[in-house]
Amino acid sequence: VAPWDYTTPLILAAAGGHTACVIELLEQGADPNARRVTGTTALFFAAQGGYVDVARILLKAGAPVDCSSVDGGTPLFVACQGGHEAMVSELLSHGANVHACMKVSVGRGSVISFHYFTSDYFHLATSSSSPPRQRWLAV
Repeated sequence: VAPWDYTTPLILAAAGGHTACVIELLEQGADPNARRVTGTTALFFAAQGGYVDVARILLKAGAPVDCSSVDGGTPLFVACQGGHEAMVSELLSHGANVHACMKVSVGRGSVISFHYFTSDYFHLATSSSSPPRQRWLAV
């Protein structure tokens, strides 16, 4: 029985960069394509942590390079976000899609990427008397 969010031991091992554990789990039949409820996979977390050796193992085991989360984020997105240049190169060498886009919408109840709410942007938006900015923040 999977946990409520479907996090697997392989996902946790990959997220921690535990190469030996990843190898053992795959040898014991762990699914390299298993997804959490958010759509994220072991490869997503390996890319986020910059664990190139783990990513290579997962890709060799059949993990899709462009597996995306429910919001459209891919391993390439999080590798770029973390500044993991070696990981970016590895993913690109396996055909990662450089044209993938996040699913971001603005409106009541929408999920908006965190970077839009950094302190600098928030300060700029709230210090302006521009009605469109004020309306945008009120959504």
